[in-house]
Amino acid sequence: MRISKGLKQAYDLQDFTYAAALALRDQLRGTGKLVLTREDASAIGSLVKAWESCQERIRIHRNKPLPGVRRQEMPKPRKKLTTPCVRLVCSAPSPGSEPEEPKANPGE
Repeated sequence: MRISKGLKQAYDLQDFTYAAALALRDQLRGTGKLVLTREDASAIGSLVKAWESCQERIRIHRNKPLPGVRRQEMPKPRKKLTTPCVRLVCSAPSPGSEPEEPKANPGE
């Protein structure tokens, strides 16, 4: 797959936002204890949103659908094989049953 200019930019911007978030983390941990102000929390939120936006752009450029959008096709039900009806004709009566008397044809 050829990497387009927009895809490369999305990857670069994603890397930048990640590096900026890590730099902000290191700056906030300077004293050993993490101390956040409202502005710091807002900056972190903005970096995370920018990173997510880059992820979305990368997904679109790579032509990947959102998770759960593409449904698996249900397998087509197999046709049941039909077998021709086979009549079993017994020449000898089964034990315990009496032989049937032939019926006379009414037309004779």
